[in-house]
Amino acid sequence: MPRYPPDPLTRLLTLSIGIGLLLAAPGAAAAASLDAGKSCYYNNSLARLSGSGFAPDSTISFSVNGKTINQTVTSDAAGDVLVRYDPRHTNTERKVVIRATDDEGTSGRTTIFVTRKRRVTADPSSSPNVRTWRAVISLFGFGDGTAFIHYRNPNDVHKKTVRLGELRGPCGRLKTHKRRVMPFDNPQFGVWHLQFDTHRHYDPNRKQKRVIPVRVFRG
Repeated sequence: MPRYPPDPLTRLLTLSIGIGLLLAAPGAAAAASLDAGKSCYYNNSLARLSGSGFAPDSTISFSVNGKTINQTVTSDAAGDVLVRYDPRHTNTERKVVIRATDDEGTSGRTTIFVTRKRRVTADPSSSPNVRTWRAVISLFGFGDGTAFIHYRNPNDVHKKTVRLGELRGPCGRLKTHKRRVMPFDNPQFGVWHLQFDTHRHYDPNRKQKRVIPVRVFRG
């Protein structure tokens, strides 16, 4: 597994003003605002932040979850700013509050959520007897909708679909109660494939999915 730097503050990069940014007229807003465009970002994606209502030609400093970022940018003559932010990687889902403040103390903030794309975990993660294996299943980064597991046996035959529940939050997370991982009394031995997605009907060629292999031993 790759190691990520422990420092929660990552780089803040300025973008050229004018790349599709609509500049507000001076004095149009009574208070500063900061917008990320969307609420959910996956690892390795840059959050594009646009701000307005700041003092013109002012140094803009930033903080993330209360911790100051070393880099600053300068607002334009209209008090607008456009930057992009590279959030720190996470293995699950993380809430990130970004605040921008000008030289006069005027500030705006926005909240985003950062997640891994379609991550699935089980607690406990294994069992000596898969037939009695019960675990809490957690999903992250599956988007909107309802989560399902599609069970494919070692012969690549779809045997069953199980509904897990409604995904929550802007990134699509879910945590189940403890449940049977393999809902079969006598599952065929060999390697099963559990396909997690947001569709009731099974499609092995679906692109937006997560497939987890589970080995069933004879005995």
